[in-house]
Amino acid sequence: MKYLFSFVFFLLFLFPTCVLSKTYNATYKIKTNGLLIGKLDWDLEINNNSYSLYIELKNKGALSVLFSFEGSYSTKGMIVDGRFVSADYSQIWKTSKKKRDVGISFKDRRILNLDQLPKENELLRVDLDSLVGYSDPLTSFLKLLNGSNESKTIDGRRAYTLQFVEEGQKGKKYVVKNFSNLWADHKRNGLEYICFEEGVNKFVPNSILISFKGRLFKALIN
Repeated sequence: MKYLFSFVFFLLFLFPTCVLSKTYNATYKIKTNGLLIGKLDWDLEINNNSYSLYIELKNKGALSVLFSFEGSYSTKGMIVDGRFVSADYSQIWKTSKKKRDVGISFKDRRILNLDQLPKENELLRVDLDSLVGYSDPLTSFLKLLNGSNESKTIDGRRAYTLQFVEEGQKGKKYVVKNFSNLWADHKRNGLEYICFEEGVNKFVPNSILISFKGRLFKALIN
């Protein structure tokens, strides 16, 4: 027994993050206007001081014949005093007509680098150095799930704040505030609000609702 205790203590000392690691996995079906259009896979890993989240989106259902799409989104960062802090974010979005890659890196709560393919022809309308304390979209959502009332967000095209307004039948609702286009002069904003309904675990919501350009998209857990 003495040797068994010593061995377990050695493992705890050598691999502390493995012991404290938690994973959260889920699959959601995506609907709009009552029609199934896709599925979303959610893979989150949280260690004692770091996290990573990977989301894969794929078209599904009868409409796939007319409109095909797929996307992969990933983020990783540190957990500092219980807060999620972005380090690296990447996004790949494909349709039958186009593909766009986005990469954002962060350091000391500032945006270190922003890359896009294809390259943007327009000049930046916003000084990235002025965007202090911003997170990528996935990290922002984790912050809201973890109890934050707001999160400043940058996704490569836009900068905005998601701010809690109410909790109703559809769950907690967050509206878009302080919106800026990074590459255009206009203030047109397709994203209006998001809602999520908490599940058994706070990091795996039962449903996610996104209002975009007047259309409501629903992610419902399978």
